[in-house]
Amino acid sequence: MPSIAGYLYVGIFASVIAFLSWNKAVAELGPGKASPFLNLIPVFASIFAILFLDEKITLAQIIGGAIAIFGVLITTGVFARKPSNTSVALAADLTRQNTNQAN
Repeated sequence: MPSIAGYLYVGIFASVIAFLSWNKAVAELGPGKASPFLNLIPVFASIFAILFLDEKITLAQIIGGAIAIFGVLITTGVFARKPSNTSVALAADLTRQNTNQAN
């Protein structure tokens, strides 16, 4: 059975320190860029509970954590396709052609 100190540590670290860090990120990055990371607080709370409170990890926690991490990666643009140089050049050519046809 975990001690009260363990519960306090996880509660304080996963909640208070996480929210303070998030508030700092909002001040530095702005709310639009920082807000997706709020979804990672339950993931880290579960990790700390497993490490410090000897809680057992469940399949639901693994799936939920993976979904939360994947969602943050999607919203932060990690998987966004960057335009290649050829597509930029093609777009410029099309713009020039349209401009010439209009004249």
